Order: sequence, then structure tokens, then C-alpha cells
Amino acid sequence: GGRPWIGGLARSIPPALGAWVAIAAAMPPRRPMPRLPSELVPTGKSRGTAVLLTGCPAATLFPSTQLAAARLLQRAGVRVVVPPGQRCCGALALHLGDAAGARRLARHTTATLAVGPADWVVTTAAGCGALVREYDHLLVDQPRVRELARRTHDALELLADLGLPPPVHPLARSVTVHDPCHLAHGQGVRVAVRSLLATVPGVRLVELEDADVCCGSAGTYNLTQPRMARRLLARKIERIAATGADVVAAANPGCLLQIRAGVITRGLPVTVEHPLDLLAAAHGVEWMR
Repeated sequence: GGRPWIGGLARSIPPALGAWVAIAAAMPPRRPMPRLPSELVPTGKSRGTAVLLTGCPAATLFPSTQLAAARLLQRAGVRVVVPPGQRCCGALALHLGDAAGARRLARHTTATLAVGPADWVVTTAAGCGALVREYDHLLVDQPRVRELARRTHDALELLADLGLPPPVHPLARSVTVHDPCHLAHGQGVRVAVRSLLATVPGVRLVELEDADVCCGSAGTYNLTQPRMARRLLARKIERIAATGADVVAAANPGCLLQIRAGVITRGLPVTVEHPLDLLAAAHGVEWMR
């Protein structure tokens, strides 16, 4: 919760403004974080190289998740490269109907990620991953784009495929998983999140009814269509409350903000976190070293 007055304010003003207020309240507090290294050498025998697509909301609002992904991949035996000069992948422009702008950003992203031989491109933002996997629809007849789309994976999907060492810290938490549309429907990733969380001692997974139904974020939909987004969010929050879980895990920045806004407005004693942050805590990932 933290700011209970926010919920009343968001409900009492016009929907469009209320949506902005609620999302602003859901933004995580700033805290000192180390810079994401440009390269991380794998722990133990190398199993391949991954290029990390940072995304814009993910990198700006959830830097701990970027570090979590990089450190966990490192522990899975992956060399992680973080190219400089990354911008938006184009997803937000496409959500707003700006196809030309999305193509420009897609070209830039394709060029930026071409940093040498790599086995995978990984991202912590489901919306970014879903779009990059379909870049060949934006930029047709470009073999390099098709290859980029083929190698792109959500970080959770890759970690589940490769496997991790056993977690070192138990987490006594009951966790329910929201499946972001761009992850479940756009990329077909559902099981990976649950299988990774199930490896953590003390975690009790509680299945969420309609887990893969939209929370109302839908890219920029919660800001451009606030009334419908509110209805979708209200339904999602009802389902979350019914689980009795104390943590909601959601693997997309937009969903994290949207569900946090709903939790704050409702006053639920629930935290909303990216699964990678939960896994980082269980694996003893230290940021400040």
C-alpha cells in the first residue's frame, strides 16, 4: 500500500487523469543501484552468449529486474552482453498507432543488438519480446531481422530451459502468477515462470483464476482507454484478492504498474513483483558489490 490517499484521489477525478495518478503512485521508489555492466562473464563453464535488450520502461523504472536477469543468466553459465545506445524497441509507438515511428525504432534496435555472435537475445519486458519476435512483420524481407526474431526469448523462458543452481535462500511467501498477454499469448510462455518459482523453498504457488486475462494495461491502453482498463483491472484485482496470496508475480513492466495501481486503490496487503526479482532474492544475488 504505502499511500492510501492515492486510491481515493484516483477514483474522484476524471478517468483519464485518474489513470495517470494511479500509475504514478504505482511507480517503484528510486533507490541507489549499481550500473548494469556492459558484459558479465559466466559462472563456471560457458553455455553461450546472450544480448540483453533492456527496454525503456523496464530499464528506467525496474533496474533491479535488469540486474536480476543478468546475474541469474550469469549463474546459469551465460555470458551476458548489454549493448550501449539502446532506445525503445518500438512497442509503445506501435501501441499508439505510429507504425512509421515503430519501424524507425525497430531498425535502430536491430542495428544496436548486432554486437557480434550471440546465441540469444533476452528481455525482461514481455511487451518488448513480443514485438521483437514479430519484427519481420514490421521490417519485411530482411534476413537479419528474421534471425533476430528467431533468437529472441524472455529471460524467464531461457532460464527455465537452461536451469539454475539450487536457490540458497528460502522465501516464505504465497505467490500467485499473472500471465501478461504479451508473454502468454504473444510468446506462449506460461510454464517457465511457475517452474522457476516452484524451485524456491518456502514459496507456495496459488493459481490465479483467469491468470492470462488482460489486467487492463495493454501497452498504453490503460491511459488511452481508462474506463475499459479500469473494468479489466477491477476484475483482475478481485481474482487476486480471492487467492489470499501475499505476492503477485508479473513479468511485464506495464502489468506491474497496472496491478500495483489496483492493489493500492483497493488497499490490499499484497506486493507486486517481477518473478526475476523474487528469484534473485532466493539465489542471493547481491546488487551492491
